[in-house]
Amino acid sequence: MSRFFNLESYIEYCQYAQIFTEKINLNQKNKQDLLLEYKHFIDRNKKVEFLEFPSLPSLLPSQLTPSHQSRISKEKLGFFIEDNREEEIFIIPPINAFSLSLLRASYLFSPVFYYWNFVDDIIKFDNLDKPLIIYSFDDFTPSQIIPLTFESHPKSNYPIPIIDTRNLDNYQSLKLSFMYEERCDRILSTIAENILEKLKLDITLKTDLVKYFQKINIFKIINSQQDKNITSFPIIIYLGEKFYHYHLNREEIRKIISQELPLQELNKIIEDNRDKYNFLVISSYDLILVNTSFSSNVISVKTDDFRKFKEIWLEESKEFPLYGQHLDKISFFVAGREKNKDNEISLPEKICYQGQKEEKIYGEYKNDNLELKQEFTMPVPSVYLPFTINGGSLIDEETSKKKMYKIENQYYDENEDNNLLIKICFILQPGKPPKLEVIDQYNRILNSSLENAPELNNLGYIPTKNINEFTRNNLSNIGLDKISENYIDIEQTLLNIKDKLRNIKSANYNSYNFVRNAKEIRRLRLEANNTFTPILNYIPINSEKNINHILSIYLDLENLIDENLSKLRRKYYSIKGENSLSINNIYIDILLFLGKSYGLTQNMSLNYLFDYDKLTSNNVKNFKEHLQNIARLACILSRQKQYFNLFSTYSQKEDKEFYKIEAYLWGYARILLWYLNFEEASTWLNYQQHFSDIINHCLTLNYEENKNKGYFQNTLLCLVYLLTFREINSEFVLENSHNYQSAKQLVNKLENCQIRSNLVQIKDNLSLNELFAQLLDGKASGDYIPKIEIVD
Repeated sequence: MSRFFNLESYIEYCQYAQIFTEKINLNQKNKQDLLLEYKHFIDRNKKVEFLEFPSLPSLLPSQLTPSHQSRISKEKLGFFIEDNREEEIFIIPPINAFSLSLLRASYLFSPVFYYWNFVDDIIKFDNLDKPLIIYSFDDFTPSQIIPLTFESHPKSNYPIPIIDTRNLDNYQSLKLSFMYEERCDRILSTIAENILEKLKLDITLKTDLVKYFQKINIFKIINSQQDKNITSFPIIIYLGEKFYHYHLNREEIRKIISQELPLQELNKIIEDNRDKYNFLVISSYDLILVNTSFSSNVISVKTDDFRKFKEIWLEESKEFPLYGQHLDKISFFVAGREKNKDNEISLPEKICYQGQKEEKIYGEYKNDNLELKQEFTMPVPSVYLPFTINGGSLIDEETSKKKMYKIENQYYDENEDNNLLIKICFILQPGKPPKLEVIDQYNRILNSSLENAPELNNLGYIPTKNINEFTRNNLSNIGLDKISENYIDIEQTLLNIKDKLRNIKSANYNSYNFVRNAKEIRRLRLEANNTFTPILNYIPINSEKNINHILSIYLDLENLIDENLSKLRRKYYSIKGENSLSINNIYIDILLFLGKSYGLTQNMSLNYLFDYDKLTSNNVKNFKEHLQNIARLACILSRQKQYFNLFSTYSQKEDKEFYKIEAYLWGYARILLWYLNFEEASTWLNYQQHFSDIINHCLTLNYEENKNKGYFQNTLLCLVYLLTFREINSEFVLENSHNYQSAKQLVNKLENCQIRSNLVQIKDNLSLNELFAQLLDGKASGDYIPKIEIVD
């Protein structure tokens, strides 16, 4: 009997997490870490049986029965297929060979799994020669979109899918900008709010109700109702140790899903790429997800019980492979005979097929005579080989260091001739973890392992690990602790702000009460902002109850803030004196209240603050404060993209491009430090061009002019943190490159300046330009790198 665990399904993860009351850390730096932690969770709990909660009245027993006599079947994690195997198989996203080796388990790639489960729908496409793109909204947000191509097979009525992970950068335009998990959480949150309102229950129960919906997998229950003519059906809600009967309305659910899922973006991607690809869209949501006019090359399907996949697995997979897989492009670099010239030892291009026997594949290189060779000489007891996979280095997320391949000759004897001939061997069988071995001329296996690169004393960038630990995690943990400790006071302050905003919304701006309300808003804003330590990390929906309640208060403030800002933004020529000043003060205080709430605003829309047309126009109210505060608010990816998209845009207000504006670079630097996921941003942020544009503009300015001093301070902060992209892209600002030469010009231009900022603390009292110069040449000491801090 084979047992399958879908490590891709976020909806299933939420259900399991609530059943076992065990959280998994979703704030992982990459997909690999998340997969491994989820797998460890499965390994801990896979033997435990559990009863699913009877959330439908039809599932309730007709009479009470002693538990030992109960005939209700118990469940286990995953799903089973009755075959002749005894195997556990993990459904995972396509990842490279080194990541697969860490899984240490049998696997099946999720696009292959989904392809075979919906193959009868897929073969209806008009043109089956086009690659297939799969979006599954039940899953964790994919780190990459990987098309399936196809081959025919003499023993299969269906095309065989082929996975290729070698050129992932080619498909970044197909990736959706939103996080699937966030949208799923928001859908459940909105459903819970509506139900609590109709049941006249306290909104503070929302988090508990969301957890209940996750536990029973509410979407699965909705889809289990076969009669489409029935608009609503009864469910049982267990909340606060009480049972409630509630009729769930399908149409209301559809409206909520339609509002929360940005389907316009999905349909735009499909429309732009329909000539090149076919598309399969999968979800548990009871909604048509794609434009029906795309029906010739797009199919939208609902998650089911995987009946077709089980059929394929049992019958047809014995006759043909379920999929083929291109070998990753893996290259090792060994010192050649000529100085500064390495031999590149690479795996040959090849497709391996699931179900075939284990295969040994050897790395090859061309010698000086252009002959293809496998063996090379190892004259020392141990060596570190640099390597790349699919054109990039492998980075250790814990240490932010490159991985290297260490080979040790355990048979080394310094008294003997040790010009040992060795070769690198990959042992591959799709569906099983790959193995990497080093074999010598006597057919002995040498010790080898993936290791971090040897320690270097100096650095050429601030590592993301230090940014995360020293700034983001520390501040966020302190902030969350403060909310837990001072929850009642914070809640009251926020509710007081809400009341004052209501008063201001309906106030006569010419009245004395308006001035008094303005002063009270200032006091409450300072009280709130002085309480909050910046929370810079994403707060999951299953966080502590009090923290979720604070998030819900912010969500309730959304419309009130929007309406007030819209009204305060108008011009009131007839209002003079203190009342006129109060209009401006309230506007700034609302911006600062929001901005200095940082990550607590993560669930708010705030589109009116990031509106591109308004920001680029000539009538932006309090332009500097507006830019600085939307930078503070850029705690989610969509806001970061909106902010960075302004970079080269012309500002009518300032009569120049945004990157030439001090307040804009103030925010740019802080987003890099506080929020940006550098690895993800390397795929969508044009950081190399930004680095070049900022430097070239600085070269035209004179630092000694007072008007430029603040600009140079923020410029250097931007440049310092942009160098962190060197961790992901080893070719960024290489010595003698155009960007490097321009940067050296700037360093030389500022050589006699001491550019400092009271808001920036750097150990050893280094100036900003000294720090940038040392990072640029890879001479910055690791001792003080973590100690740089921007104080807001």
